[in-house]
Amino acid sequence: MNVYDKASHMAAHICIPPSAIMHVSSLGAGAFCVVDKAEYSHDGVKEIVAVKMMKPKVADRKGEVDAFLKEAETLARVSHR
Repeated sequence: MNVYDKASHMAAHICIPPSAIMHVSSLGAGAFCVVDKAEYSHDGVKEIVAVKMMKPKVADRKGEVDAFLKEAETLARVSHR
């Protein structure tokens, strides 16, 4: 499975639709990603969350995308409550 197919498959399980997120503020940025504070609305509930997004300039680098997806898979298994 190539990196784009893998990302599409994972999106159905761990990605939040952009329409459910309202940007609040920027928290930080690194070489590969930016992290924003956002309000996530779902099932009539609103919560403050951190949203990590890969920068477009590295999205075509297989190694970075694989590492980003591995981190997302790991975080999806962690209970944050």
